[in-house]
Amino acid sequence: MAAASLAPSRSPFEYDVFLSFRGPDVRCTFADHLYHALCRSGVRVFRDSEELRAGQKIDELFGVIERSEIFIPIFSENYAHSIWCLKEIGKIVSVAEEGNSKRLILPVFYRIEPSIVRHQTGPFGVAFQKHEQDEAKMETASEWRKALRKVAEFSGYQCGRGYYGDTKDWEEIMKTVSRFRDDRIYRALKVSYDQLSNSDQRSIFLDVACFFSGIDEETAVCIWDACGFSSRLSIKALVHKSLIKKIDGKLEMHDMLREMGKRIVEEEPGTGPEMRSRLWIQEEIMDVLEQQKGTSKIEGINLDKAEYGEYDHNDSDEKRPVIKAAGLASMDKLRLLVMNHVNIKGRCKRMPKRIKGLQWQRCPLKFLPSDFHLKHVAALNLSYSNIIEVQRNYNKGLGILKWLILGGRKVKGPVFQNLKVLDLTACNKLTVTPNLSAFPGLEKLVLDGCNNLVKIHASIANLERLVELSMNRCEKLKEMPYCMSHLISLKLLKLADCFSLESLPYYFDKLISLQELDISNCTSLRNVSMNIDRLMALRKVRFDGCYNLEILAPQYLDTHGSVAVIKGGRRAGPGGGPAGFGPGKSLLGPGPGRRGRPGGGPTPFPPYPSVFPPCGLAVSLRPPPSPSPSSFPRSPSPFPSSSPLPGPHSQIQVVPDCIGALQSLTELLMENGSLVELPVPVGCPRKLEILHLGSCEQLERLPSSIGILQNLRWGSYQPQ
Repeated sequence: MAAASLAPSRSPFEYDVFLSFRGPDVRCTFADHLYHALCRSGVRVFRDSEELRAGQKIDELFGVIERSEIFIPIFSENYAHSIWCLKEIGKIVSVAEEGNSKRLILPVFYRIEPSIVRHQTGPFGVAFQKHEQDEAKMETASEWRKALRKVAEFSGYQCGRGYYGDTKDWEEIMKTVSRFRDDRIYRALKVSYDQLSNSDQRSIFLDVACFFSGIDEETAVCIWDACGFSSRLSIKALVHKSLIKKIDGKLEMHDMLREMGKRIVEEEPGTGPEMRSRLWIQEEIMDVLEQQKGTSKIEGINLDKAEYGEYDHNDSDEKRPVIKAAGLASMDKLRLLVMNHVNIKGRCKRMPKRIKGLQWQRCPLKFLPSDFHLKHVAALNLSYSNIIEVQRNYNKGLGILKWLILGGRKVKGPVFQNLKVLDLTACNKLTVTPNLSAFPGLEKLVLDGCNNLVKIHASIANLERLVELSMNRCEKLKEMPYCMSHLISLKLLKLADCFSLESLPYYFDKLISLQELDISNCTSLRNVSMNIDRLMALRKVRFDGCYNLEILAPQYLDTHGSVAVIKGGRRAGPGGGPAGFGPGKSLLGPGPGRRGRPGGGPTPFPPYPSVFPPCGLAVSLRPPPSPSPSSFPRSPSPFPSSSPLPGPHSQIQVVPDCIGALQSLTELLMENGSLVELPVPVGCPRKLEILHLGSCEQLERLPSSIGILQNLRWGSYQPQ
């Protein structure tokens, strides 16, 4: 995960730990082990011993002490015989007592009793008798005695014969050092949290820390909006303070910030986990549920047995952990509930009625119980489940009864206006999509990996607010229904790896809001609507791996296109992508996790050259019946539907002048090893921002008109 900026957590100290010890006593034993163990853990350590002091002045050493955070004096039998060690311990105490200094002194008593150090008896008494014989040292020796008494009072560690032994003891010291550093980081990071201006921002931060790190932003916004939060403004504020980060449409949080957020929850007032706002520790959750100790303090629960290694995916449904619905009954403010890989027992009508986000992965049921309250749920995730219908028997207590218009007739049933996101990923019992009549407000529907899905229920026509439909890897789906043309708000349609899909809806052009279409690796797909040029909002299309596809378009090149891709006769590179396609492969190259076509092996990228602005130009990807030309025709209307483009052995050398007519063109990606010339009009598209010529190895020159592309912000050219 890309880390958020953590500047506030950086230590103000040069060294985390300052080790003080008498070299001959412990250098080759305890001190050496401790030093190297701390260094391996990433702790910045300064160690002082007599062997390391050659040429060093005491003032320099005092400066190091002032720049250190944790002090570990290792008291051994002969420690007090060293004037240098005594000067160090005096300075350590002085620095630790300064003002608001939050430093730690962690004494180690190596084969010596703390009382000997505290009272300067035994070998320490002998050493001080010797020091105090020098009258010039009398006053200084008195200060050293006070420093030793103070340090010996601190809680420390005893090691050596009769105690823990070296190894166990330095491991315990490392844990203490780690906790102290964590406390310092926590205090530094919490300053940013304490400065958040309102409760919405604080609630959203804690939700991400405890539950939502890595969640799709739009899904989270749907949930938080349903909770009454000012979601987008709060996210903006949190991003500005580097408390969360948006990466590829997901909300991410650094591990240190997550731990800080969880600690804030753990320190909330009250005794016992049932008094906290959020629960994520599995043992605590099960105890609260089994003992029915839930309270109105609890806002979120994350019960995921698989995440903590407590669930075997091979277990039968009967072996899954069981929770009682009654255990949730008292949590009347519960708004977030994750209960993955578990069974539920009892009457669901006793469950909280204000849940906004519900995730029940690997739900063993074929449909949710009729008394399961969905009225206020904004996001429902039932992925990897046995679900075949969201809810079968409708009940008056579940929602507001309304009349729905479906296929020209009225259907009576509960309407759940608040559901915005429904995720049914990998629900392999589905052969037909659920009846979605009760969810007219749905904005995102995910059916990825539903391997047995063969039909889309006609109720999808009612989803006039649907913005995203994702059906990647629905391998048995052959066709899309006519009624899909009613999805007037649809912006993203994802159909990658639908190997059996043969055609898109005939009235595909009715999807007037469509901006992105992914039909990559739809190996059986042949036809797309002739009126695709009417999709004025379309900005990105992925069709790599569609080697049987014919894209039909009007007779004239439409100038509303925003993306053009020109590909030539190069063989596919590793993984099915075009060889050497470089930075441009995110547009049309195979995405991460793409699978090959049925039968094994990667799906090859079609080697046939094409020009594909999303709103125009006829393209055929069938092999050509005649020799390939060496240049594109010079007219913007060269390809009727029956005309194939040059094939895999083409030697295209020139791009047509008509490229300059594409006034809305923003990206021009060229993959053609034979291209030797670009026309002067390539500098005419005023909106062109990206020009990629990375594999045009034969290109001899660039036209001077490229210099007038005022919006060009990225270019790639690799001549021989």
